[in-house]
Amino acid sequence: MNPEAKTIWIDALRSDRYQQARGSFIDVAPHLEGETKQFQHCCLAVLTHEAADRQVPGVRWTPEAEDIMIVCLWDAHEEAWRQPGSPDEAEDWMTGYPEIDPTASYEARQHDGWAWVGSNSVTDGDLPRVIVGWAGLGDANPAVGEHDAIDLNDGVKLSFAEIADRVEQYL
Repeated sequence: MNPEAKTIWIDALRSDRYQQARGSFIDVAPHLEGETKQFQHCCLAVLTHEAADRQVPGVRWTPEAEDIMIVCLWDAHEEAWRQPGSPDEAEDWMTGYPEIDPTASYEARQHDGWAWVGSNSVTDGDLPRVIVGWAGLGDANPAVGEHDAIDLNDGVKLSFAEIADRVEQYL
């Protein structure tokens, strides 16, 4: 794993900036009407959100839309979204793309070439390929010791601090 991305991920997991989600990439934490929305993240969403905060090409955090969005291209032959494999490729794809309109419908945002990240999405809960490339990971759900990242978060139910320890040790 890229040492800079590893440090960013470990520091973010150990911070108090993120509430932990189980069973979803990003979720809105329970809140009362009128309160500011707080978001819960799985461990992979933390890394993706940190990449968006650092303006990695092709990744945007849109809290108004409650989504992390990634740039994608529709492959009519495969009838599926294609993801860029690196920030450089994402930057090339984005030439001429409009910025995300967070007030637009999900369908409209997809037509603009942006797709949301998470369960039942273009990434199916795994890391977007652009993040895999940026972070220097070999897999969209990397093995972190005996378990993959999603299993540590959702199956074994480790805390973010415990996951950070594993990332530090094994990646």
